[in-house]
Amino acid sequence: MRTQEAAGFIETFGFVPAVEAADVCVKTANVTLLAKHCSGAGLVTIIIRGDVGAVKAAIEAGTIAADRIGQVITSHVIARPATELDRLLCSYVQPAQAKDAVKEQPAPTGQGAAVATEAELSGQKTVTLRNMARQLSGFPMSKQEIKFANKASLISAIIEYHQKVK
Repeated sequence: MRTQEAAGFIETFGFVPAVEAADVCVKTANVTLLAKHCSGAGLVTIIIRGDVGAVKAAIEAGTIAADRIGQVITSHVIARPATELDRLLCSYVQPAQAKDAVKEQPAPTGQGAAVATEAELSGQKTVTLRNMARQLSGFPMSKQEIKFANKASLISAIIEYHQKVK
């Protein structure tokens, strides 16, 4: 990574809004799509690099575009990231350009999938789980039930929902 360039981040709930954000970012300004990172539980972050003004414009446009079709969690621009940040990002994030080098893992199935999903969901805040539940079409809880549900019942309902959808 080049430390004299700005770094921009957009975190979305879901892959499609992240793709939309990335597409708009690279079309809006002279920026490079550096990487994407899937944090789990549906959170996807894209990272771009370029001149400060270009990154600011691209992040603003990408955030608006992603928010139109999904949920943007946050966005941020760092004008001149420190060298240590470059090392952190290189070790933490898969480069977006290296998609051919990344072998696709089969989706987990059976009881192991529920355990993995439960572990991912347990790491989320209750408010995040409520937002996730509201986004799921045909979710078994009403909006009022979601509003007052505790973390354990939300995790259980989300896991059951995904098992029924399969």
